[in-house]
Amino acid sequence: MLKQRSFKKPFLSAILSCVYILTSFSYSNASPFPNNTQTDVIIVGGGLSGLTTAYKLRKAGISCKVLELSPRVGGRARTAKYDDIKIEAGLAEFWESNPALQIIKELKLPYEKSLTYSSVMIQNKLYPFTQNTNDDFLKFMFNPNDYSNFIKWNASMAKYYSQIKVKKFDKYLISLQHIPFSEWISKTNLSKKTQEWIRMSIEVEIGTKWQNISALDGIAEWHIFLGKGESPHEIEGGNELLPQALAKEIGSENIGLNMQVMRFKNTKEGVEIEAMDTADLKHYKYKAKYAVSAIPLYRLAELQFDPPLTKERQEAISTQTWGSYFTAHVFMSKDAKKYWTDKNNQSVLPLLSDSQLGVVYSANETKKDDGYIVNLLITGDAAEKFNYRSILFEQVRDELNIEFEKVWKGSSKYIQKYQFYRYHPRAIASWPVGRSRFDKLSESMRKPQGNIYFAGDFTESSHSDGAVNSALRVVNDIVAREKKK
Repeated sequence: MLKQRSFKKPFLSAILSCVYILTSFSYSNASPFPNNTQTDVIIVGGGLSGLTTAYKLRKAGISCKVLELSPRVGGRARTAKYDDIKIEAGLAEFWESNPALQIIKELKLPYEKSLTYSSVMIQNKLYPFTQNTNDDFLKFMFNPNDYSNFIKWNASMAKYYSQIKVKKFDKYLISLQHIPFSEWISKTNLSKKTQEWIRMSIEVEIGTKWQNISALDGIAEWHIFLGKGESPHEIEGGNELLPQALAKEIGSENIGLNMQVMRFKNTKEGVEIEAMDTADLKHYKYKAKYAVSAIPLYRLAELQFDPPLTKERQEAISTQTWGSYFTAHVFMSKDAKKYWTDKNNQSVLPLLSDSQLGVVYSANETKKDDGYIVNLLITGDAAEKFNYRSILFEQVRDELNIEFEKVWKGSSKYIQKYQFYRYHPRAIASWPVGRSRFDKLSESMRKPQGNIYFAGDFTESSHSDGAVNSALRVVNDIVAREKKK
């Protein structure tokens, strides 16, 4: 997992802060487009998928407008600011295979990378990742026999994934769609300890229990751990600088905020969109050759489609499941540092805790010399519960205090305060037993219905790479259709 940290490089931080202030000011006041506005493409959703779609379309010479429900762009890419410390409150990293990295380079955004794995606590025993490489850590954590078996198993996973990438599905791979990932792993010769580590690693990535996804989908999700493992990357100054930079390239005149889209209509000429300004409930109509729905899976049920979505697409939406995330920034006094440092005063964070704390990150810097900020990425059932609007934050705090005591006895007394960040429902996509991201239902969501396209991570994978890949898919198809005219 990515080693999150604060950003306190004085000159660079000052520049990045200025960029953030300028871009956020430009887009916080974006007005609705005039009624009956026409453009080549209307994109619904100003998250990473929608902004990437707009950015790539404009580079291809195709005009577009973006309609975003919230008062800001960026979706789950959010960075909290505490004086001169910035910590992710949403999207945590961009893995090495994510095409977003190429865009980050195009936009000249500074970034840093880290190692694949993190320290882990299995059955109350800590295995600190203080080694120089991923492989050195695995050799430290496992005995020679367990290490050898894991390497062989991981190589077999790489072979399965290579088949998946070229969509070469034999009978065995297809059968894996119908059994839980957990059940499939239990039949291997991997030790119980190795299986537990695999479970913990994959459940953080999918945001749900590994028995909730099909084995075929588990193989697809495991790809970041194949071979030497992919490197996670983080933008210096905060990951939300990517959507802000994309928005700047697109132009504030092409982004409408506080706009709730309610209806898509396919016509002979293209698409008609009906939307409402959430500030004054004024309704607008827009026309375009194409429309792209780049909104979260759970919001698709709120939209009207004319004609209705095909039964195949309706089934794809209704049968897809999700994983949950919840973020907590925990302010702790200076004396708490002893809990996450070894005898050489070296930090063992991030820590995969196998508790309701989830992954424990640190800002790795003091805040006005009075303490530290520990960042919790809480997943699965705990995140689902904490995101539920009827639970009081006081109750969440009390539960997390208990969990801190389980992981580090005596640590809760050093907690000064919490700051919580709730994700929207269905934070990331997952595919249950009987489904996969490769089945016919998923394929139906990757094809346009008339002139309406569907983008977003849930059409491709569980993470931001899916959001960007979906945008590239849509852009390539629209560009190809335009060239034929």
